[in-house]
Amino acid sequence: MQSIYEEESANQLDRLLPQVQLLISIPAAAPAAPLISAAAIAQGCGNRQVPLIILDLARSPSVEEMVGLLPFVCLYTPADLQRILHNSCAKAS
Repeated sequence: MQSIYEEESANQLDRLLPQVQLLISIPAAAPAAPLISAAAIAQGCGNRQVPLIILDLARSPSVEEMVGLLPFVCLYTPADLQRILHNSCAKAS
C-alpha cells in the first residue's frame, strides 16, 4: 500500500478513487441512507483496470448495494466477512 487517505465525507470520492485499491467505510454515526452511492463510485472508477475493494464496516449500510454490481468493484459488508470467516474456519477443521 503506497498511500492512505482519510476523509470525513465522500465529497471528493471521484477525485480519490483512481488512486486507491481499498476503500473502507466506517461512518461515525449510523447513516439514514447510504453515504456512498453507486453513481459516485462509477464516476470515480472511470476506465479502471484493477479491482477496487470496498469494506463497508458500518452497522447499517453506508455504501449503496448496487456498488457491488459495478465492474472491477468488490463490495464486502460485515455479513460477507462473517460468512468468509465461517467458511474458512469450517474448511480448516
